[in-house]
Amino acid sequence: MTQIISTPNAENSDAFGFNSHYQFGYYEAVNHGHRNAQQDALTWMSLSEADLTPKFPVGHLNAQDIGYRLWTAYRLLDSSSLKGGTTASTTVYDGKGSLITATIADAASFAVAYDEIGKPLEVIRLNRRVHTTQNNDEIARICENEGSFISRNRVNGALNITRSIGDLSLKHYGVCSEADIDIFDLHAWKKQLASQGLAVSTFQVINVCDGFTDPADALATTEIKQKATMPQEEQDKLRKVKQEKYLLDILNTLKNPGILREDQLAKILVDQALKDESKDNVSAAVHTLKLGRRMLMGVYDGHGFDDAACYVAENIGSIFKAQCKLIAAEYRKQVYSIYNNLVSYERDNPQSFKGTAQSSTSTVSSPKPIQRTDAMTRASVQALPGQSIFPIDNDDDMKSKKAKYEETPVKPILNFIPDDDDDDSVKLIIADALSRKAKA
Repeated sequence: MTQIISTPNAENSDAFGFNSHYQFGYYEAVNHGHRNAQQDALTWMSLSEADLTPKFPVGHLNAQDIGYRLWTAYRLLDSSSLKGGTTASTTVYDGKGSLITATIADAASFAVAYDEIGKPLEVIRLNRRVHTTQNNDEIARICENEGSFISRNRVNGALNITRSIGDLSLKHYGVCSEADIDIFDLHAWKKQLASQGLAVSTFQVINVCDGFTDPADALATTEIKQKATMPQEEQDKLRKVKQEKYLLDILNTLKNPGILREDQLAKILVDQALKDESKDNVSAAVHTLKLGRRMLMGVYDGHGFDDAACYVAENIGSIFKAQCKLIAAEYRKQVYSIYNNLVSYERDNPQSFKGTAQSSTSTVSSPKPIQRTDAMTRASVQALPGQSIFPIDNDDDMKSKKAKYEETPVKPILNFIPDDDDDDSVKLIIADALSRKAKA
């Protein structure tokens, strides 16, 4: 297993990293003049099939089950010891054609489809909405809590996002760590593009903080204000479309961006957002997908202090993997399983229990959770080409100013990572996370 973690450095300078073997790269920039310090962090981790299989194998977890465990991992990470807070965008690729994304606040995750020469065909934002005080549904949810109010577009005058990991002082007022879970079927997308005469050769996932999407969101906000009324669902769709177009427009200015090194592409995206007058720090992580090569990638935009973003980046992998080791009965009985939080989970993820896989003829511009059976997985794997157009070399060098490039063991909450058969270590990691929350 390989893990790459990037956290703010003492020099408060830009940071970047690249791994040619896994085709992953990132760039993080401090927006001097608007932000005094870098508070973003990110993580990337390779995953094995065993990592996504419970300890008493009854088959690997399907995409929906992976989403449940990501949701629970966020709740466990929401520790009372954190001084600051952070947004979160984490995407898991199951190696078989599904992207599972957990979103808190205004971070974003995108999928890009490229043709055989690296030309972008389409961009899809994987998260269907964001959680800010510009969202009327979120305002209503916040104001249900005693003592809560929105002032200057901020929760209790303090925070312009409505969900976060951390921000303990605002938990009583409705700021929560309950994620939206979106599952996206790459096979259905590829089939839809093929019906338009577009042949997909490669997919990429790009995770960003809101500093990248700020310019596009400003355009959406202006358009919304120009209309007397716009239902929240239409506002969410407009912001999503504007962000997709913004990324696609940048890619279309480049010659065959799909064959650029991932860190180089990340820097281009970051530089363009700064040029377009983003008012925040800007981070972008880019990963080129390859069949069978599972991974977890996340970007975390801290505020107040950088401890929350660093804590999540350093521990999301170990907590998520520990959750995936639990058999169904063990997962269900946890305090923070989705089954013990059905009201809030179904509120945010209404499609989650509707059961069938996304049809290949349905629209995929708004990702919907899907249930994948073993038979579907076996059939669909054959439909996706196993070769990336990008050459894979053996140079595992990580070129970075501040990356921690680690082989097993990585740095989890405790000082070890659970072995595949180590039931006690799984329980200890989860118990340690729970003990942190119990101190609140």
